[in-house]
Amino acid sequence: MTNPYRGEVTFTIAGEDYVVRPTFQIIAEMEAQFGGIMPMAKRIAAGDFTVTEIVGVILIALKGQKSAPKPQALQELIFDEGATNFLIPISTFLANALTSGNAAPKAGKTGGNANTAKAEAT
Repeated sequence: MTNPYRGEVTFTIAGEDYVVRPTFQIIAEMEAQFGGIMPMAKRIAAGDFTVTEIVGVILIALKGQKSAPKPQALQELIFDEGATNFLIPISTFLANALTSGNAAPKAGKTGGNANTAKAEAT
């Protein structure tokens, strides 16, 4: 069962559910492969993506899941199911990666850096 408060997303592939959430290792691998999470998220939002990128995101996200299909089989399954069917969970996954999977900040609170924290303290 997916827990959105932990930043989890479910990919359903060939009738099987795979629950994933962004980790530092996954984010670092995606950044290395795609040139950053933000550029990838922007390309997907703009409809400027390739099937190879969709498969790549899912391959990285599923890495380490023992029950996940092998890469070659996964590529075929994603292609057969229609790569665009995975855009919503991929977009959610990338958004969670950018926000560490945290829910939106409560009113009056900001996420932050040292400058934000200092401004709130004064």
